[in-house]
Amino acid sequence: LTQQKFADKVSVARSSISSIESGSSLPGNRLISDVCNKFSINREWLETGTGEMYQKIYQDMDLAFLLGQFVSE
Repeated sequence: LTQQKFADKVSVARSSISSIESGSSLPGNRLISDVCNKFSINREWLETGTGEMYQKIYQDMDLAFLLGQFVSE
């Protein structure tokens, strides 16, 4: 993504993303949370590099399977 497209997705100014990329500022907790939520990123991985990169999210087929199991019980 371009800085502008990324900034738009997390609702911040492009200049904020530029400052973070250049090292002149650090992202705040709100921005980190927004990035994790918007892109399904595991916060621990983003902050420390440990664990899985992506949060586990159920795909449509997984959800359909789980709902089918629940209904059949």
